Amino acid sequence: MAAAFFAKLPAEIAYHFQGADPDRFMSRGAFIGWIIVPQIFFTMIAWSITRMVLFWAKYVPPGETPLMELLPVMGNIMAVPQIIFFTVLLQLIFYNAYNTGIIPLWIFATVILVAGAAVIIVVFVRVSRKYRRKKAKNLQELK
Repeated sequence: MAAAFFAKLPAEIAYHFQGADPDRFMSRGAFIGWIIVPQIFFTMIAWSITRMVLFWAKYVPPGETPLMELLPVMGNIMAVPQIIFFTVLLQLIFYNAYNTGIIPLWIFATVILVAGAAVIIVVFVRVSRKYRRKKAKNLQELK
């Protein structure tokens, strides 16, 4: 994305707005850095979370924890802030390159946060019910 829009961006990028008017600017090179560095940071956090959970999962007997079913959600939870951050950057690029916006950020962020929360709730409820049924079944077999 940075390479695709680099030539279209002005030397000074507007990044802060008072109402609809820009009031703070940064250089194009600094802006490109702000595109790349946070995405790398979010990716490293997601990778670290997944690695720590996988490391911990080795010490838990199989079948006693829903961890392996929750792992995809836990590792990908960092996608929510990445998507919002990507949208902010896309808004800034479109404003500076084409003098237009896409949609208000608060609308997009609200939709993404609600959708992310819904996915998390559905997955955790589904896994929780499955393991409660499994535990109840095991208790009945022991009686």
